[in-house]
Amino acid sequence: MLLVARTLAGQAAATLRARDLGAAHLRLALLHADGMVKTAHSRTGGFIQDETALLAIAEHLLGKIFRRRVRVSRLWLSAEKLAEPQRQGVLFPPEPVAQPPAVEPQKAKRLLGILDRIHSRYGEKMLCAGSVLATPCKRAM
Repeated sequence: MLLVARTLAGQAAATLRARDLGAAHLRLALLHADGMVKTAHSRTGGFIQDETALLAIAEHLLGKIFRRRVRVSRLWLSAEKLAEPQRQGVLFPPEPVAQPPAVEPQKAKRLLGILDRIHSRYGEKMLCAGSVLATPCKRAM
């Protein structure tokens, strides 16, 4: 389930970047095989199109609603309250949801554009975020 939520968050981030939009809310819906639907939503903290922030929010939302031991039929992730980037600076910006590593905005935008082109040309499974495959390291003592 977590891999599906991460994939959906990555696709949402790519779509938001392609359209130069940001999401103010993120909603996750889960349909169980017995027909019960569970939903959760969260504020993103403003104009968000960053993949790492959307991944963190999607994981948090999934943790809130994935509690039943019933087979899951579908999982939806939707970005809501879309907005264009602000052209004027914000006096008091909202608190960020997750602290991404310090990267220059131009380099990050260029890298994400390259990743979007690779995904569109060769498929979503060609490259994925390192956090999807990362496992905790155990040191030998």
